[in-house]
Amino acid sequence: MLIDYLKIILGIILAVLVQYFIVDQINFGPYVKPYMYILSFLFLNFERNKYAQLGLAFFAGFFMDLLHQSYGMHTAACVALIYFKIKAEGVILNTEAISLQGNHHLTPKYRGFRFYAIYFSILIALHHVIFFSLDYYKWTSFLTIIISTVLSSIVSFAFIHLIKTYLMRRE
Repeated sequence: MLIDYLKIILGIILAVLVQYFIVDQINFGPYVKPYMYILSFLFLNFERNKYAQLGLAFFAGFFMDLLHQSYGMHTAACVALIYFKIKAEGVILNTEAISLQGNHHLTPKYRGFRFYAIYFSILIALHHVIFFSLDYYKWTSFLTIIISTVLSSIVSFAFIHLIKTYLMRRE
C-alpha cells in the first residue's frame, strides 16, 4: 500500500517536472496554456482513499505553485478538480461496474468514447476555469478567461488522451 502511494507521488513529481521544464517552454499562443500534469491524478483508482486523493492534488498543486510562484492558484484548481471528481464518481459513474470489468479508473470501454471525452473534458475545463479565474482575477477579463479555458482545455484533453492511450498500449 505504501509502495503504491510512493509510486503515485513519484509519478506526480515527474508529471509536474515535465510540465514545468518541457510543456511550459512551448509557445502555444497567448490563450493556450495546457496543463497536462493533472493527468497524474485524473486517473487515480476509484478505491483510493478520498482524503489521500485530495492530499495528492494539494501536493501536486503546491509543487506547481512553488515552481511557477503562482501563490496557490494551481493548488486551488487541483483540489477543486479532485473534489468534483470524487463527487462525480459517486453520482455519475457506477464504480462497481467499472471495477468488475477489470478497470480501476474510467476508460472509453465503459460507456464509449463520447461519455469518456465529455466526463474528462468537463473535469479539465473545471480545473482550467478555476485556474484562469484566479490568474486574471478581474471581471473585465471574463472573455479572456473563457477563451483561455476553452482552448487550453481542448489542447490539454488531446495531449492527456494521447499520453493515456500510449501508456495503456504499453501495458
